Parts: sequence; structure tokens; C-alpha cells
Amino acid sequence: MNRVVIFYLLVIFILLQGCFKQGSDYDKNSEIKGCTCDENEFNNLNTEEDNLTPYTSGILTMQINSEPGIMLSMFSGDNLIKQIIDHSVLQSLISIEPDTLQFKPELATGWELSENKKSYTFYLDNNAKWHDGVKFTANDVRYTFETMLDTGSGAVISRLYEDVADVEVVDDYTVVITLDKPGDLFLLNLTQLMILPEHIFKNTTVISHEQAYAPIGTGPFIFDTWKRGQYIKIIRNRSYHNPKPQIKGVEFKIISENRIALNMFKKGGVDIISPVTDNGTLKNKNRFVFADNKITALLFNHKKPLFKSVSIRRAIAHLIDKNAIRCSLLNCLAKSINSPWHDIHPDHPFFYSPLKARQILDESGWKDLDGDTIREKNGQKLEFQLILADDNINDRRMMTVIQHDLATAGIEMKIVIVSRSVYIERLQNHQFDLSIITIPTRPPYNAGSYFSSINSGSDYNYGQFKDNETDDLFTQFNSMDIDNDKTKNKIANRLQETVPAIFLFDSFKKYFVSSRVHGLKLSFDGFKIDSFWLSKNKDFN
Repeated sequence: MNRVVIFYLLVIFILLQGCFKQGSDYDKNSEIKGCTCDENEFNNLNTEEDNLTPYTSGILTMQINSEPGIMLSMFSGDNLIKQIIDHSVLQSLISIEPDTLQFKPELATGWELSENKKSYTFYLDNNAKWHDGVKFTANDVRYTFETMLDTGSGAVISRLYEDVADVEVVDDYTVVITLDKPGDLFLLNLTQLMILPEHIFKNTTVISHEQAYAPIGTGPFIFDTWKRGQYIKIIRNRSYHNPKPQIKGVEFKIISENRIALNMFKKGGVDIISPVTDNGTLKNKNRFVFADNKITALLFNHKKPLFKSVSIRRAIAHLIDKNAIRCSLLNCLAKSINSPWHDIHPDHPFFYSPLKARQILDESGWKDLDGDTIREKNGQKLEFQLILADDNINDRRMMTVIQHDLATAGIEMKIVIVSRSVYIERLQNHQFDLSIITIPTRPPYNAGSYFSSINSGSDYNYGQFKDNETDDLFTQFNSMDIDNDKTKNKIANRLQETVPAIFLFDSFKKYFVSSRVHGLKLSFDGFKIDSFWLSKNKDFN
């Protein structure tokens, strides 16, 4: 056994020694001794702001764990770009308030819906200007839609707007968007489409243009600096015609090591960090926890001969101790889930039971015949690969633990780590055996995009799962005449039977926030940056 394997086994033992119940098996109602999570460990920030004056010359500093790629969310699935750029540097026609789900004007001052509910007329803000001084007009809106719907542009969100039939420029500040059919989700989808400047990108390839990495927008912040490996900085737009931010700017510090970020936070070197754990060294008042609007799942490729067997998929499900992973590796910043919805559970969810897993495999004819600890059947070994992106250390740790637990039952899972771009490409091309995927659940969330074969032409049915009953249930779910919660439960039960994936966690984000930071509000992708303000002479801890 090489040193690397020994090292990982030692890490697993140290992390989990207090979190697994000793003994053979336990059911879903068991408690894990030494492993508990405080369900009430949520926001506890100092809100005494009455006598504080905003420090308008201050730069807020915020940790980000990795360096993004292109700075346009239209061409990337990276939520980090949405946090830095969307609705702060670049803007959409409208935005949405997470608390009320009410739409708000952004680049549009108002809109009307036609009687047939297929045409939206948007009246645009005639005071809006691009950061280089050029006037924003309806031509920018039309250009953005044309670019996004161009199959050769590389846009990753075009599926959200596939019902758009026409974008008509009536005049400089009026645009009519016509759909093929009425779409209840159109306005929600529109909040995710940032408008691009036609005068910058016209007749170019957007993704290779230099301004795709230093975008010129219309928002309250201007993109200022990107010092690779160190920080990305946006600054207040002093010419912004709507209420201006109360901070001079935001510096997103690229700090991949949480230990380093924590030390910087304690010394006042960064205002907001998101460490895995603080080991109890910080006061509770600095903690800010909120739902991440994402779930994670282990996804099977159903075209692979090995995973056409539901018995194997069920056995693997019984070998994953979600409770122990949650409290040890994820530091309680997650809740275990058993369906595509965090609040819907099948009637009989999988429970951690190595004994049950071994029983299923034995009955299916998978046995270790040659003493190499790996089961086999008809000359085929029970082994496969799991692909992981290289930018998520938590996923890597979690899969190392699961790899060990599968091995104890005679299953060899080889972990293959690739770059994020290669990972996405292999998912889209179905070139994998097993993968961990992250599914965003912010509105408009459609689980059927991932687990219905009706959507197999989209980019999201990575596992190529096909089940007629599941398809029918998702069709019912999308009907206005069906009790959605009841249908969700039916879908959860059917997915429990067919096991297209093993649903793992609904995750949370935990930030530590300096006490000089005020005005914290949430968007669907993180913080609302333009609501921040800073006070002087406040201790960080």
C-alpha cells in the first residue's frame, strides 16, 4: 500500500472516528454518538446600527475560494461570477427580491403583457449609460438575445429562452419580446440574463473578447482590476443615476486556503470569509448562515452496462453514511435529502446499512471469487470511475470517504480528478460512470430537466435516465391542475425505486462577517453587494 493511500486512510480515520456509530449497522432513526449538529446555528449578527455613520470611502474585502474564468454568466455556470458581476456591474431588464419574489425594474422602468400573454413590451431607462459613457438602448437588448440564442456563441443559458420567437426594437427605449407560447417562467428567467453592450461586442466572438474578462456594464459598480491569483476589484459608479452604493468598492480576495482566510479575518485583513470551520475561535455574533440554493447528488450514467442494474445502485445508496459526512466533513452546513427537493421525502428513504448493501450484492450474484477484495460476476469486476472537478476540496474529501466505505463492501471506485472545464464537457457528453453533481434550486427550478427523458435533448439529463412513469409524473407536475406537493411525493417515491441518482445534501453557506460590515441582504446567488455599508472604528471580532 503506497504512502498516499495510507495518508488518506489516516485522514479519514481522524475525521470520522467520533462520527460513526460503532457496531455493524444502524437504521435511519439511529443517533450517531459523538456527532451532532445544532439545527439552530443560524444568523447571529450585531444589528446595533442606530448611532453608526456609513464610511463611504471604505473598501469592503471578501474572500473567494477560487479564480473564475470568463466574467459573463451567460457563458459560464460559475455562481461566483453571478456574485461579483450580475446586477452589480452588468444588469438585467428586471431583478427579483428573494424575500417577496416580487419583480423590480432594473434596466426596464416598466413592462406590459399582451392579452394573448405572448408579448412583453418593456419600457427602458433612458438615463442608463454604459460605464464608458455610451447610452444604453433597445439595440443592446436585441443584440443580447441574438447572441444568447446563437447556437455557436457558447451561451449556457439559452435553454431558458428557447420560446423567444422575436425581439422587436420599437424605438431606442421600447422593446417587444414575443414568445412562441405563453410562458409563466419568462420573467423569472429574464432576471438571469445580463444585458451586453452591442457597441463593444458586435461582429466579434464574445467569449474571446478582452471585455468578456473585464466587462463594461450599466450597474452601480464598475469593473476595476483583476490581478490574477490575488484579487478582483469593483468600484462605485460615481455616475450611476439611481441611488449609489455606500461603499467605495469591493475587493474579492482569492484565498483558497480557509486557514489563511481565517487568520486574515482575525487580524482585520478581510471583512467576509467562508471557512469550513473556525474551531470555536470566533464569537457567534460574526456568523451568518443561509441556504445555498443548491443540492448535491451522486449521478449514475444509465448507459453504462454496470449501472443498468438497479440492485447495484441500491447497494451503493446503502453504503453512504450521509449523517456522518454531514457532521464531520461538512461541519453541519448541510441537510441530508432523499429527493430533488429538500422538503420532500420518499416514504421509505435509503438508510445507511453495509449489511443490507452486502445482502443485495450477494443476492445479485456479485461475490469475491479470487480473494482480491473486489466482487465480480460473469468475469466482470465490480469497479468503476467517479469523475470530480479539481476545484472543490469538500467534494474530494467526501468522495474519498465514500470510496473507502464502498471498498469495505467489495466495490472499487476509482476517483478521477479533472479540470472544471473537462468535468463539464464529460458530463455533457455522458463520458463518465459516476459523478457528483451540484444542482441549483433557485427559481425557476425544474427537477425534470435532470431526471426526465422528455428533456434528454437538454444539457442537464447527464445520466441519460429514462423511465416512462417518471416522465408522466413530471408532466403532471408541470400542469397547473395538479397538486404539486402530492405529485412531488409521487416523484420522490418513483426516484427512490429507480435510483437514477443518490441525493445527498441541501447545502448552506456560512460566512464570518466583520462587525464593521452592515446592510447584509441576500440574493439568490449570495449577497446583494449594493446594500453593503461600512462603519468606522469597529473591531473585527
